[in-house]
Amino acid sequence: QPRAQPVMPPTPRWQRWSSLLLLVAQTVSVVFAMRLSKSQQAAGPRYLNTTAVFFSEVLKFVCSFCFLCAEEGGLRPAVVALEAMRAEMHTRPMDVAQVCVPS
Repeated sequence: QPRAQPVMPPTPRWQRWSSLLLLVAQTVSVVFAMRLSKSQQAAGPRYLNTTAVFFSEVLKFVCSFCFLCAEEGGLRPAVVALEAMRAEMHTRPMDVAQVCVPS
């Protein structure tokens, strides 16, 4: 039997656009910074691209969590939302696996 989904109020339009624009700017700036740093002559070993991508994703997670806090109205409601998401991920592992596959 299907579970009833909670009704969420719509996210304000400015918040959706600002989230999208900030995440796009962050992604583009990482690409430009990596290209610039790889093209410069430097003494010593270079960093791995995978390390830069990892820290880029960590930064993206932090930004997304800040957006979640703003949307939910504080830190405590955001943590509750993350706990609900974690519980949902444990009950629907195939959906999580589908989301994890890059497009």
